[in-house]
Amino acid sequence: MEQRKKYKPEQVTIVIPTYRRAEEVEKTLTAIQALNPKPGEVIIVDQSETDETKKICKQKKAKYLFSPIPSANIARNKGAEAARKQAKIIVFMDDDVTLDKGYIKNIVETFNKYPKVEAVSGFFNDEGVTEFSFRTKIEQNIKRFFFLGHVLEKDKQRLNSPYGNTGPLKLIKEIQTEWLCGTNIAVRRETTKKIKFDEHLLGYGIGDDIDLTYQIWGKNHEGLILTPFAKLVHRSARVGKKDIKKYSYLNQIDHFYLFSKHFNNTFKNRIKFIWALFGIFLLRTISLLSCTKEAIQKWWYFLISLVYSLLNWKKIKQGKVREFLKQ
Repeated sequence: MEQRKKYKPEQVTIVIPTYRRAEEVEKTLTAIQALNPKPGEVIIVDQSETDETKKICKQKKAKYLFSPIPSANIARNKGAEAARKQAKIIVFMDDDVTLDKGYIKNIVETFNKYPKVEAVSGFFNDEGVTEFSFRTKIEQNIKRFFFLGHVLEKDKQRLNSPYGNTGPLKLIKEIQTEWLCGTNIAVRRETTKKIKFDEHLLGYGIGDDIDLTYQIWGKNHEGLILTPFAKLVHRSARVGKKDIKKYSYLNQIDHFYLFSKHFNNTFKNRIKFIWALFGIFLLRTISLLSCTKEAIQKWWYFLISLVYSLLNWKKIKQGKVREFLKQ
């Protein structure tokens, strides 16, 4: 790996893909304007049909790009390619994130502190809690038992199965990880030229952040850092994420794709994958006790999306992951 010079805040470019969420983009850009120090540039890659986001970018002095294909991954790659020549670090960020004033400073300091690191994320807690209730602790342990995603780790962030991206509930020091969350991922520009976001995952993708960062980790086990010092708030906007049927298909298909792409087809990995699916089925079935329409829909669409994925696994392995939309 080549010798690197110390990076500066003005060498940071923020890339934000967005789709039909002009109001969220405005909040995010307002927070970016308050950063100290500021990044060298901000690029918004819009996939919407209207000019609302474009007008906001003009007001907030952000660089605006239009991408005609609704795909966060295509938009991210396009934004990275369009970054100015001086950019050395590309921060890929969701459009519903509020960065702390010192975010850029801490990201740059982390890269300068660890010369082998290729990507850094600021730690955040979506739930806003640092301790579990008794019931939540039981649920988290059930997920751990079935190799599903949970936050029971202490100073670790691992990928135990395609469904099992684990992490800590709270963090007080920088840690090396196996994957990073796409809400905010700062990547060395030289790395973005070698490893790109997977453009097979059109539209809203599941696990596209894991796909990118797990590739980085596979080539460099010291390549990923999660830091509690680059602070942010994920506002978790729900616009465009309400279709339970579509989300169920995306969830199964994209995880099947991740399995075929990143996990060796060994007996052990197959058993873990099947066990994780059984765990999801069990949790979905238990949720039926709530007798809500949403719980019933999630249970039913989990089953039919699972059957679809099994019947179309050969196509999924080939990257044909959005053919279900033609149904």
